[in-house]
Amino acid sequence: MGKIKDPQLFLLIKNFLLVYLPVQRKLSGNTVTTYRTVLNQFLAHVAGAEGIPVMAVTFDMVNAGSVNAYLDSLTGDRGLAGRNISACQVSSLLSRSARATALPKWTT
Repeated sequence: MGKIKDPQLFLLIKNFLLVYLPVQRKLSGNTVTTYRTVLNQFLAHVAGAEGIPVMAVTFDMVNAGSVNAYLDSLTGDRGLAGRNISACQVSSLLSRSARATALPKWTT
């Protein structure tokens, strides 16, 4: 495992999965696991598109284009329902991280 290039990104993801979803939103363990799976798949997709390891993904690479490319890749695999569920999950993290870091909010 390599060094994390953008610790803030991975800390936000960790807090989102371990604090925000289960504690503040009171979501079930299964739901949090689904979010974790989707976020891992999203990060792997971004890393693959950039030709880098997952640990080298940065906030700059997480944008509307990368989210849309990831969601487009799901349409064939999981159909439109899977795409829509993943869109909600990734958007939830991005909206939460925008508030946490005062980044401009954008939608997919």
